[in-house]
Amino acid sequence: MGYAPNGRFIATGGSDSTVKIWNIEGGDLIGEFRTESAVLSIAISPDSKKILYGTSTKAALIDLNGNSLVEYSGGGTWVNGVAFSPDGRWVATGGKENSAKIWSINGNLMQELAGHTQQLFSLQFSPNGKFLLTGAEDGKAIVWDVSGKLLKEIKGHNSWIRNVAFSPAGNLVATGSGDNTVILWEISFK
Repeated sequence: MGYAPNGRFIATGGSDSTVKIWNIEGGDLIGEFRTESAVLSIAISPDSKKILYGTSTKAALIDLNGNSLVEYSGGGTWVNGVAFSPDGRWVATGGKENSAKIWSINGNLMQELAGHTQQLFSLQFSPNGKFLLTGAEDGKAIVWDVSGKLLKEIKGHNSWIRNVAFSPAGNLVATGSGDNTVILWEISFK
């Protein structure tokens, strides 16, 4: 599920191979668009005008009317995680290929981040857009510089990491795991 930064709608996707847009105020369905396979991940752009989604075969960007804007070719299979940078200039994708990819919004591959040994499930840009946090089935989270440098590996769970998030200040990260725990980690870069 993705929440629109403008506070007006959410977007959902699932095994029914659709992206659905829901009005927050009344809960009404205001848009529905077919995809080629189950929707595994979804995010809404910072300007609340675009939706990025991942499926078992690709990542794609659409507008709020369902018009295709960009397909991220080579985006991987089983795209379990998608994210927008805070300024909306970049997107990140990650999935079964064990790596994250950072793309220009127009579909040019900028970086491939390889450091996990199993599929990625979640990723998020830092609030300042300088870092990307990834979490994977290998039980670790990694903080990357968007230029591609691995900055920090975070280990402490006994199972796969399903969700990752930066705090609004960017000095804490949260990891949620299949071991039924959420851990807050303090991070700093000097």
